[in-house]
Amino acid sequence: MPMMRAADRRPSDRAAMMEALESRVLLSVAAPDAPVPFVYVGLEPAATRPVVVYTEGVVGSETGVVTGNRFGEGFVSPAALGVSEYERFRNIGTGSFEIEYRDGIGFDNLFSAEFQNERGFAAGWASAFNDGFGYAAGLIVERPEAATLDALQGNWQYFLYRIPVAGSTGFAYAGTLSFGGGFASQVLTNTGGGGIAIIRSIEITETGSNGVFTDNTGNRWYVSADGATLITVDATTNDGFVSIGMAIRASPDATTDDLSSIYRMTEIRGAGLTTAPLLSSTTFRLNANGTADFLDTEDLDDGTVTVLRSGTWASSGGNVELFDTDGTRTAFTSSVGSTALAINNIRGPISSGATISLFGLAVQMPDPFPAGTDPLAVQLATGELTTGRPLVYELRADNNWYVTDLLAETGSDLLPGSITQIEVFNDPVTGRVTAVVNVAGDNVTLFNRDPASGDWSEQRVVPVNQAADPITGNVQIVTRAGQDGVFGSADDRVWLVGLRADGALVAYVQTGEINADGEGVWRFENITGTQLTAFGRTMPQLAGPIQAFVTPWDGIHVVGVDAGGNIQSLWFAPGLVNGWRVDNLSVIAGTPFMQASSLEVWVQPYGGINIIGTTAANQPVVTWWTPGFGPNWESDNMFDIVPEDAQTLAGQSIVTLVDSTGSVAFVAFRPGSVELFAYRWDRTTDTWTAGAIDVESPDEAAVAIAALRSGVGSNDAFYLFANAGDDGYAVYTLPRGSDVWRLDSLSTIAVPS
Repeated sequence: MPMMRAADRRPSDRAAMMEALESRVLLSVAAPDAPVPFVYVGLEPAATRPVVVYTEGVVGSETGVVTGNRFGEGFVSPAALGVSEYERFRNIGTGSFEIEYRDGIGFDNLFSAEFQNERGFAAGWASAFNDGFGYAAGLIVERPEAATLDALQGNWQYFLYRIPVAGSTGFAYAGTLSFGGGFASQVLTNTGGGGIAIIRSIEITETGSNGVFTDNTGNRWYVSADGATLITVDATTNDGFVSIGMAIRASPDATTDDLSSIYRMTEIRGAGLTTAPLLSSTTFRLNANGTADFLDTEDLDDGTVTVLRSGTWASSGGNVELFDTDGTRTAFTSSVGSTALAINNIRGPISSGATISLFGLAVQMPDPFPAGTDPLAVQLATGELTTGRPLVYELRADNNWYVTDLLAETGSDLLPGSITQIEVFNDPVTGRVTAVVNVAGDNVTLFNRDPASGDWSEQRVVPVNQAADPITGNVQIVTRAGQDGVFGSADDRVWLVGLRADGALVAYVQTGEINADGEGVWRFENITGTQLTAFGRTMPQLAGPIQAFVTPWDGIHVVGVDAGGNIQSLWFAPGLVNGWRVDNLSVIAGTPFMQASSLEVWVQPYGGINIIGTTAANQPVVTWWTPGFGPNWESDNMFDIVPEDAQTLAGQSIVTLVDSTGSVAFVAFRPGSVELFAYRWDRTTDTWTAGAIDVESPDEAAVAIAALRSGVGSNDAFYLFANAGDDGYAVYTLPRGSDVWRLDSLSTIAVPS
């Protein structure tokens, strides 16, 4: 069955969430717009000798899956990439990609490089690790569609890591490389002891496709897509050595502003640094004021900036020096475009004060909180009513949670016991974070957040076309395209959809206007009266909460379960005449009896629709439709799809999560349990798996019990929210690249706003 884009809102009288205010990175395409050719050259020593391997491949534009061939020592025995090779190109947002590594079980990121895609992705490290049993370290670069000898001409700064075939300790070299026509001269020196200078001439004897060149010694040279980097590989052993190398176009005009950024650095340490680990990975930030911060890499991957220690840096003529707190100085050469820093040498306690050659690369990565970031900016918000009072939790740009009691903040005269629901959304018309509070027998009330001050104000929704009409069922929030027909613009319109006391489907719809107080203006629509009964159609009597969603062609749908356990669908699409339509999807698809409170919906970018719920026996069933089905729908029971691993679910807690490849998981508590269980569909392999979710909880107060909600932060982390014991509220967090969720008491960690 097709799996689809998450609609991360669930009906509830207790809690709600909003989508991240930034674009939802995790729902974006996994790969670039077109196939990307790349090459990886690396050192992966075998048990008794160093081995150089390299991979030539292409990243698919549809799935991000990597195809290609891997070559071993001597450029022989190419083998197609398999389950233990590089397999996926992952869009991590903010203009960056990374290569993911598959270990036969799942994808992992072992110090994978992050590549800016402004000029094609630059050279970077991939899968650099040292686990005590062995190591692997390599460089990866995007290749051009084609290149001639002209791409090699001129002067380069050249860096090489060379290992004797009979030994395990390598030597790092730095120097110059000069091309004239098909000939080049190298002058490389080693300052670590044991290595001799390399002075030689080479001739390019063969030009291949996608920017590969072969010289008279059999070495291969690969030029990057932007022409700013060469990476080289010597996989032959006839001279007693193997090596990998890189050459960059130095940037003597690089300014402080050009260089100020966050860098992820991996280095291979050879002779002269015997007390140091062979491989070392560091993340640091060069600040425009000359200070440098050494950062916790794992925290940064989670979207949090943690400064471990500070230092200084300086630059001149494109040469950069970074000073650590212990006096260690690392010298770099900046590349054209300043997206990478190649390491020249290191001096300090680690080298007993000597200047030692070092092989490594520091690659620029996006700063999650660049200068000028608004500390009040909200990347994710959720609302809850566990204490009977409407609370809003905000995950702000500093990655800390803040909580606001809306009644106390605004001085509202609403009675806490009268509030039945809170939902939070980003208003496209006003640009504000807005909380919808549903009050029993009263008007829908909005609380609007001023982005400049972070203060909240109360707004009673009074429609411009008639008197207010209370919504007694759950309120659903959907955003439709405005008159421009384009989603994601200020012309979008929010619909607040729900059921009236008599069972009629009604909605408050934004007009697109803003009043003198900066608040959105609303009109009222009786959908049942004007769109169904007016055209002779009957409104089904729905027994549980509704779900509303919008399709890519701006169709609006509302689904719910009637007293007979049937999924009823009410919908309208642009161009449709004579009102809304009503369909009994259970009859069409053959869906079994469904529990009234169990529906969850998500929609894929191409428009496929999935409606998931649970049977009377708590078995999850997906009722689905894809363009081309016409009026037909289908239904699948997950116990038939993954019979060996399927488990029952508490239907009222089901939420969906979608990763960067478009793969989907729907998650819920087990009935009568606090155990989380997930069904996962892998888009790249079109396969289903099911299993319990691993959770660690450093906070003993965090005991989630019900009402899951999901969200995605602009730091690419997944979040699940749930009611907890003792009137608390809990949050599960899955950092980008992790397989383990962390459970915290949000009631404990949130700072009062």
